[in-house]
Amino acid sequence: MSTPVKSRSDRIVTIDSLAQMTLLDGLLPEQLALIAEKSKLVRFSRGKTINITGAFFCFIIEGNLELISMIDNNTATGIHAGELGPGMHFGSVWSHETLKSTIIPLGTGNMAVLPSFFMRTVFNDWPELMESYARHSERKINQLVDDLLIAKAKLANTNRVLSRIERVSDMLVQGGVGGHEIPQIIQQKFLIDKLPSSASDEIDIEQGYLQPDLGIDEDRIRRIVGAGQTRYLRTRRMVSGSTRREFADTLDSLTYEELKGKMVGELVQKKRWKIPLPSSAAAIDQITVDQFSAPQKALNLMKNRFLLEISANNEDALNSIDIKKQFSVSGKVQNVTDNKEYSNKHLSI
Repeated sequence: MSTPVKSRSDRIVTIDSLAQMTLLDGLLPEQLALIAEKSKLVRFSRGKTINITGAFFCFIIEGNLELISMIDNNTATGIHAGELGPGMHFGSVWSHETLKSTIIPLGTGNMAVLPSFFMRTVFNDWPELMESYARHSERKINQLVDDLLIAKAKLANTNRVLSRIERVSDMLVQGGVGGHEIPQIIQQKFLIDKLPSSASDEIDIEQGYLQPDLGIDEDRIRRIVGAGQTRYLRTRRMVSGSTRREFADTLDSLTYEELKGKMVGELVQKKRWKIPLPSSAAAIDQITVDQFSAPQKALNLMKNRFLLEISANNEDALNSIDIKKQFSVSGKVQNVTDNKEYSNKHLSI
């Protein structure tokens, strides 16, 4: 529905209402009186679209509205001011062209509408009004610049996310994230009181975790010292349902230290031993025992106990194992496979 501008004797713009306008702040009462005299009061209410045509300038006295478009000689100028409220203004001062404005009221209110030629006259005659207009325009430009920078940052972030999605998609199509794929294994973890007498091949492990890229569930770096050598590895894990895929890359010491500086959480430090595999455990891939020295969370949880981990290529092989009989484990044995507190990542982060 269109509501044209009409001039009616009961629609009077008061000096007090104009004094509340940001742009007119500081004008003398006689100056405000002249503006009030030349103004027409237009009332608006929600649900009634307002169309104003001509060279005009408007002050919003009460209520909120949205300026949808302004058109100059039937050509869109690209102006979309969004929501405007009391004390704000819009329209043209310097243009001699006919403007068309479509306004959507967001509630009940009113605004003062003046001819653009009159506003040009008072701008030229009153330097203080010109200075106020310049300050207000500068604030609007700064706000637009800030909004543009925010929008640019959001777009850049969106592009980064899309880039990650595309990269992970390519990884999945190509079969991995780089490096060699580690065969899928099934693991069980047990908390034990004593180090088995058959334990051997002691190594020192330091490991930490990086913030994973989109599509990567775990990104781990590890330094392994033992047998007279030091190795550095990066392992990334992707999980889809019950399927887990891991890919390992060999690092040099400089790359490891660089990635270590980007680590989230605390370093996990531990000693690891291997347990020889008996002939009766042909389906078992390996058995290791860890003793943690850091972080403090691990010390508090383990309480001087050891974490034994069995890896196999099928679940039936794991379920048929007798820890105490087959691997010389004495003392109390507690299965903690499903307890996330005993995962290295949980101990770190």
